[in-house]
Parts: sequence; structure tokens; C-alpha cells
Amino acid sequence: MAELVIMPALIMGVVLGLLEMFFVHTDERGFGLAWFTHGLHALPVMFLFLLVSMNLHWAASLIGYNLQENFTIDLVLRIVIGAIAAFKIAGAAAIARGSLIGEKLPHALIMGGLVAAAPYLWIYIIAPLVPNLG
Repeated sequence: MAELVIMPALIMGVVLGLLEMFFVHTDERGFGLAWFTHGLHALPVMFLFLLVSMNLHWAASLIGYNLQENFTIDLVLRIVIGAIAAFKIAGAAAIARGSLIGEKLPHALIMGGLVAAAPYLWIYIIAPLVPNLG
């Protein structure tokens, strides 16, 4: 079974989760604390997307597929995961509360792109800054 990387996914989950809370707050301003409860709902889902994005080979092994190490395939799968995350983010408020409030398209696209890019951001930017966690 492929190796599971937990700490980087948790750290990126906290970083992107806080960014998601900021976006939700700006998108849903004026609706009391609805932004906060919606943002709290987004945190565990963000952790799940990041866990899969940062552990593609482990996730593939869970469904019985032995994913070979290939940058192009990994990148395409991460883009698909990011697109799924963007669709989830864009549709969550519309499903929960109707179309009166909801995330704006740039918010969803940025967060989806960051979910797809998280493993590369970790490897090339964040891990060198915190070498004991990489």
C-alpha cells in the first residue's frame, strides 16, 4: 500500500481552511453568523479534498488501483480533484440555503486551484520553511 502523508495535509488543510473561512465571510457578509456555520462545514470537506490530493497513490490503492508514478497523470488527477472541490464550494450554499447567498465563482476557482496545487505548494514552498514536518 502507498505511504500516507498526514501532517502536510493537515497543515495545508488549516491554511486553506482559514482562507476558505475568509472567502466565505466576504461572500456571505450581511447574513449574521451564517458565514461562520457554513465555513465550519467547509473545513472537514477541505481536509478530505487535501488528503486525497496530497495522497493520490494511497487513495488509488484504497480502490484497488495501483497508480504508477507519472507527473502528467498525477497533475491531471489533481486538477480533477480541484475541479470537484470548486463545484462543491460553488454549490454548497446554493443547495443549503437557496440562491440568495453563495460563494462567488472566483472564490470557488481559487480554492479548487489551491486544492490541486497543494502538494506542489507544500513540496516547493512550505516544506523547505519547516523541514522537520516534511
